[in-house]
Parts: sequence; structure tokens; C-alpha cells
Amino acid sequence: VIYSKKFLDENNNDVRRIAKIPGTGAFRLKELKEGERWILEKNPDYYVKGLPYFDEFHIYIIGTEAQAARAAAIYAGKVDMAMQIATDDLAEAKRRPDTFGIQYLLASGAQNIWYNAKRAPFNDVRVRRAVHLALDKDELTMVTGQTNYVVLPYSSDWMWTASFVPGTPWARTSEELAKVPGFRPPTAEDIAEAKRLLKEAGYGEGRKMEILARGQALTFPTAVQSMLKKTLGIEATIRPTDSAVYYEEVRKGSFDLTFGFFATDLDDPSNWWTKIVIPGASQNFGNYENAEVTALMSKINAELDFQKRVGLAKEMLKLLDREAPFSPSGYHAHQDVYYKYLGGPGLEPKSIIGAYNSDGRRYEHMWFEKKP
Repeated sequence: VIYSKKFLDENNNDVRRIAKIPGTGAFRLKELKEGERWILEKNPDYYVKGLPYFDEFHIYIIGTEAQAARAAAIYAGKVDMAMQIATDDLAEAKRRPDTFGIQYLLASGAQNIWYNAKRAPFNDVRVRRAVHLALDKDELTMVTGQTNYVVLPYSSDWMWTASFVPGTPWARTSEELAKVPGFRPPTAEDIAEAKRLLKEAGYGEGRKMEILARGQALTFPTAVQSMLKKTLGIEATIRPTDSAVYYEEVRKGSFDLTFGFFATDLDDPSNWWTKIVIPGASQNFGNYENAEVTALMSKINAELDFQKRVGLAKEMLKLLDREAPFSPSGYHAHQDVYYKYLGGPGLEPKSIIGAYNSDGRRYEHMWFEKKP
């Protein structure tokens, strides 16, 4: 998003609470009822003539933890499309293939466990490293995917792997990751090393920490809580926080450990790491800071020779293995259900890699094939 200097100055560089933001997109905000709905109207000055096709576009807010409510809305005909439908709720769409289409959005990012690097215990790299070693990322991915997503057979890494983007030179393959402590299923050796690190850091069994959870989506936090107790003897309490204030709590650093999702649309380390490991970056939710990481990131961003950049990226992977600024746990596919009276490029039953309103499926390109 590009804002004018005048607009930013008028709003003290904080646009989070500004409802009507000027822009050049296909739709502009007509009405906002916070926590309930957005009503967008066609932008008559949109730079692509003839688009969008819809005069208005209504978005209803049904929380991330309310998959059943979203499924009920689409099947009752209250909405034309519903995003992120739980696997268990797809049966109706599959039973009526002439009426409903299903799209799988292959998320170009991973669910992450964020450690608050600005306060104890995770300001100590030994504690971050210990928890990273002890958590079973494959099991956590399966736990999350049982109800919310399709679980993808892609191992997590510090950025997407060669299994997700075949031929990428930047990250490790699933076979390579199977040998890397912290990404492979924890071995007895990994657990022993994690306990040694905690003891060395003065953070032994019986210590406590708080897990900040978003809304009432507690499956993933509960699984992490159980693993911490079972493998390291850490007593973690879960603090559910309303979705509306969750990110304010994260920005304030009011947590020990929490969860988030980062994603990007380019297979390049600059596009991934610059926004998650650099101090003050937009997705550096754990407020992580390390001079060596920052300096190496600057080299990667400045280097123009492709092979040299690949070599620097490999260095970064090893450095992040050592630092464990966060823990990526795996990739998922979101599942969207839509009525087949909708049409447009990219709107057909298939899989899309990327983000919503990406080149794979843009809302200004949609139309009604026939009356609902």
C-alpha cells in the first residue's frame, strides 16, 4: 500500500483506526461496522476501465475461531462465498458439486510460534533454542489441520522449502530438514540438549510462562502447552484474548509466547526475512534483535550476484538455527466454498498458491454467471 505524505502526516503515521483510506484500488470503503461488516463500493476512477463488475462488495466478519458459523452462512445462502471452512464442514459442498465449488489456497507462509525476545525467559537465546528443539512441529501442524485446514506435506523451515517451491535455491529440502534439530521430530538427543540449555540458563523444571492466545482458538495453544509440560516440565498457562485487541497486546509485548502467521508472495529471502527478523519490522512480533542477523540481512539485500546471495542465504539458515527467533510449525491450505453462480478468472475448483486477492483470484475480476 502506498500512502501520500500528506495523509500520513495528518494521521500521525498511524492508519490502523482510519476507516476510509484513500487509494487506487478497485473498491473503496462505503460503510464500516467494526467487528461486523465492511461494505465496499465500486471505485469509478479505477485505473482499469470496465472493472470491477460488482457495484458493491460486502464482507461479513465471522471470526477466525468460528468456522462452523461461516459454513452455516454459506450453506444457508446468506453469503456467496465463505473463506477458511473447516475440513469437517466441507461435506455439504462435496455432496452438492453442481451448486458449490471448493478452492484450496496453498498458504505461502507458516504458522509460527513467537517468543517475546524483549523479556525473560525468551530474551535468552538458550531458552528459545531449547523450546524450539523440544516442540514437534509436524505434530503441531497435524493438530491444527485436523479441523481448520488441509495439512500440506511440506516441512517448515525459516522460509518456504524446496518441497513447497520445487527448485528454490534458498531453503532446504524435506530430506535435509529431517536431519536438522528443531525441524525434525524431536529425538532423545534433542530433548536432552534442550534440558541442558534450560539448566544452563537457570530456567529449570517447574518454571512458569504465559501463552497468549487469540480469541477462543485454543487447539494449537493447548498442544504447545502440553508439549512444554511433557518434554521440558514447563508449566504454561493460556491467556485467551479477544481478537479485537490481540494485536495490541502483541505490540505492547504483553506475552511470553504467542502465535501468528507470516506469509509472502515472492520466493526470495529479502522478501521473507527483512520483515520478520529486522528490529521494528512489520512482522517481527517477538521484537527480536540481533546485530549479526541484521548485518547479514543487509548483505543479502545489497548483494546483486545471484550465487553470492544464495550463499549468504545458506549462512542465514544456519544463523537462525542457532538463534531461534521464532519457531515455524508448518504449512496449510485454507479451504473456501463458493456458489457456482459466481464466475471470473481464477474462480474455479482448483488450488492457488499465494494470498487472497492475489493474481490467482482477484475480486474485481468476479461476476455473476447467473442470478443467485
